[in-house]
Amino acid sequence: MMRKLAYAGATLLALLAVLYLWGSLLPLANSGSRSIVIHAPPQRVWDVMLDPARVPQWQDMVARAERISEHRTRLTYTDGIVAIMEDTQFEPPRRYAERSVPSPETPFRSRVRVEIDPVGDAHSRFTVHSTIEIDAPLIRFAQRYFFTLDKAHDNMLIALKRLAENP
Repeated sequence: MMRKLAYAGATLLALLAVLYLWGSLLPLANSGSRSIVIHAPPQRVWDVMLDPARVPQWQDMVARAERISEHRTRLTYTDGIVAIMEDTQFEPPRRYAERSVPSPETPFRSRVRVEIDPVGDAHSRFTVHSTIEIDAPLIRFAQRYFFTLDKAHDNMLIALKRLAENP
């Protein structure tokens, strides 16, 4: 019995070592873009997107968002990580960009750019472009292959569409 446990433990450690090495060989940055047509005018989409009380409703990894200054927002993620996001472009209701403020407590850096373009009289094309840099190789591996940026974008866009179309 002890021998089987030792083999299982060694196998698990070997697997983690392989995944760590694999993750460390992946590029630090991962980028992606997605778009969706929302049946609401750009101003409505803009208002929903930037309302701190609604951010957790369309970004499922965010537990809380609070504006801490004119150009900064504190995001508390569901895993307890806190990131300060800083506006880098603010052109209502069409263009918005933000970046994470570097911090030793935040194990990633991100940049997000959003474009909201009118489509007809009362529709909008919402496009998100984002880049995330993850330091931890095991988390980088998981984000690249299991919790992908494209899947996160798709979930966000579907939820934002639902909120903007149903006031």
